[in-house]
Amino acid sequence: MPQPKLVLLGAGHVSQYVEKTAHLLDFYTIVIDNREEFANKNIFTEAQEVHCVNYEEAEQYFPKEENTCYVIVTRGHKDDKVCLKKALDQKALYVGMIGSKGKVKKTMDALIEEGYDESLLKQVHAPIGLPINSQTPAEIAISIMAEIIQIKNTHQYSTMTSDLYHTKEKGTLCIITSKEGSAPRGVGSMMLVTDDHIIETIGGGRVEYQAICAARNEEGIRSHHYELSNKEGATLGMICGGRNEVLFIPLK
Repeated sequence: MPQPKLVLLGAGHVSQYVEKTAHLLDFYTIVIDNREEFANKNIFTEAQEVHCVNYEEAEQYFPKEENTCYVIVTRGHKDDKVCLKKALDQKALYVGMIGSKGKVKKTMDALIEEGYDESLLKQVHAPIGLPINSQTPAEIAISIMAEIIQIKNTHQYSTMTSDLYHTKEKGTLCIITSKEGSAPRGVGSMMLVTDDHIIETIGGGRVEYQAICAARNEEGIRSHHYELSNKEGATLGMICGGRNEVLFIPLK
């Protein structure tokens, strides 16, 4: 699947921290708010898209990918309701809405009165985020992204960032096809090795270095086995070892 996407509906303080955290986690982030003083690239420097638009028109900027996550953090109950209705109409991996239990219940009750199925509304993560006693906007952002990661990682599929997805460069594509132990990246992680640079990573360290060297000499499709034993890991200051199978696919 393409890089997972995150739609932030609302551009207040919590959204600003969510955007920074999402950037570290390789999410393609879209910020939408109806206030020019908040919805601008001077504030959301890491987001791929920032749109200042009325929430009633927000869906024109929604992605089509099913692994899209919607985080509703607007400034008021009315806007929350509008955004939630629009998010529920989409195919989504995650829909979450910030707010106290009372505020959330009020919104949900209003939607039930409008005919929304209660079972559909129960799929919304509200109040949003994992219960880690968050207090500050930064802590709330961590709880939100942690919950999204928890949901995302229950599904076994491979993703790639937009840089890798759209590149036209030639080289060798390296894909982790199996993993055991403490290898840092999971199955499906990808890296493109060209003659002069690298796009993305399969985990760094010794294994990645060996894979890069091998990739630059590959001429056909081949699988390589890499193993870092517990003894080697201890020598290098690592907790334990791991092993990976990496598939090499030359792209000409």
